Amino acid sequence: MKKIYRKLVIDIASMQVEFEDSYLSTEPVAECKGGSGSTSGATDYPDYMKRVHGYWLDYNATDMFPESVNKCIANAKGTTTNPYATFAAFSPDEAFFSVGKYITSYTSPFEYMKTFSLFDTETKYNSYLTDDSAEITAAVSVFSNSLTDEINTKTLPQFQHGMSDINAVMSSAFVIGEAIIWDSKVKKVAEFEANLRLQHIQTKADIALRRISIALEYNKTVVSLGTELARMYTAARTDVDGDKLDAAVKAKLWDLELWQYGTQVMASIAGAATVSKGVERKNSSLAGALSGALSGAAAGSMIPGVGTALGGAVGLLGGLFG
Repeated sequence: MKKIYRKLVIDIASMQVEFEDSYLSTEPVAECKGGSGSTSGATDYPDYMKRVHGYWLDYNATDMFPESVNKCIANAKGTTTNPYATFAAFSPDEAFFSVGKYITSYTSPFEYMKTFSLFDTETKYNSYLTDDSAEITAAVSVFSNSLTDEINTKTLPQFQHGMSDINAVMSSAFVIGEAIIWDSKVKKVAEFEANLRLQHIQTKADIALRRISIALEYNKTVVSLGTELARMYTAARTDVDGDKLDAAVKAKLWDLELWQYGTQVMASIAGAATVSKGVERKNSSLAGALSGALSGAAAGSMIPGVGTALGGAVGLLGGLFG
């Protein structure tokens, strides 16, 4: 039995009933409830929203909704459908050093720098100044024999013929004159040998200095290129290791993140769902380094005295550490 009010007047201040017009009834009555502001605290939505919301959550397929969020979650769960579980990043060692080689297989830039710093120019210089006395002696001997032949076949006969014309062959002047001729030969041979040795020393010194300069420039280039290659490898390795770590983390969180879609569908009827941004890719430090190197090389080639190589190196540093 229910009490039906035709009219009811209540004093708001004292909450006392001032007037009441009612009767008792056993007939069924329909309850009148409000929306979210009703005193019962219940929240209700239109039937079409509840029907679609139920289809989205229902695991069993229907003609209108052949798939549900629960079914999609069930299909996506597991290592076979997890794209991160089978992720395999490329090997920087193979890309930089070929298969079976690693960065430790090669001399590091610091080792090259150590060798460069221990380069003994004086020892190297002295090692290039080889003793070629045998060759010089042979050359002096050839020159001496040539002068001897010239004296015996030309100079002495002319001298003897002149002395014979004046009947001075048996005089002391003849003997002194012949001695002067042979003494001149000795002086020429000594002068030839001295000049040859001096020229030989100067040539050897020039060659030694050029070889030392080339060796120093070579070591400098190897250290510079080795350092840049190490930076690029480090940047690439950092990217790859980061990708591997990201994939490992996402592989572990894959099943948990799938449930977020279910919770979003459940909350969508109340307007509280959020939209997933998907997989975000981080910027590559190697890409930034290469971009900086190319930009720096282009800028360096336009500046006199700087050059493309130096501009590229500066740009590479800016890309790596900027």
